[in-house]
Amino acid sequence: MSRFLTTIALSSLTVLTSTAAVAKEFGKLMPPAQDFELLVDTQPADGGKDEGVVLNKTFNMTVKVNPISEAMKKAKFTDFTFDAKMLAHKHGMVTKPKITETAPLTFRIEGVKLHMAGDWELYMGLKAGELPVKWTIPTQVK
Repeated sequence: MSRFLTTIALSSLTVLTSTAAVAKEFGKLMPPAQDFELLVDTQPADGGKDEGVVLNKTFNMTVKVNPISEAMKKAKFTDFTFDAKMLAHKHGMVTKPKITETAPLTFRIEGVKLHMAGDWELYMGLKAGELPVKWTIPTQVK
């Protein structure tokens, strides 16, 4: 599994943009405050050798959202979403990933494919009560 950890602070209607990272080696993305801890693992969809995110190769992701602040620990979370876009070409993925909640605040995303080299953004979000919480994670696919 390729793993990256990001600790994210969000208020209502805030979109966080983290430091860019190469897709194969996400590393740590550390925003300034800490309302959430976001743990993301990637796995090859074909069950082969795990090389992280590889150009034009389908992979799966497991996302665990850990609320850290007391306010977020008390919130009810719903409606997890995932998408990815290549901004320079103004398009998304050629696949439509399937999202399954496998445990409370743990989500499996199957069928992710970043089919062109370049800068991409991964978008994840959910609702904390009625407040939308969104993450934007830039990455580069080579």
